[in-house]
Amino acid sequence: MDQIEEEDIYGFKVQHNTGSMLRITRGEYDIFGEDYALMNLSIVFAFKGTDYEKQLEEVEEILSQQVEENTVRL
Repeated sequence: MDQIEEEDIYGFKVQHNTGSMLRITRGEYDIFGEDYALMNLSIVFAFKGTDYEKQLEEVEEILSQQVEENTVRL
């Protein structure tokens, strides 16, 4: 397993390479314009080695974070 990396996405602290195979990406502005902050949380089911329960725990942890409104606003 790769080393766990932490990233700040619009004020949310997320971790990559945890072994769960949860896919977390920063959304692209070209879809909605620069007035929006878009973060994608993709739960993976079909790949061998995915840990569905751990993915759910990680999503819950991310979504339960308290983020200041000014941090999210661009």
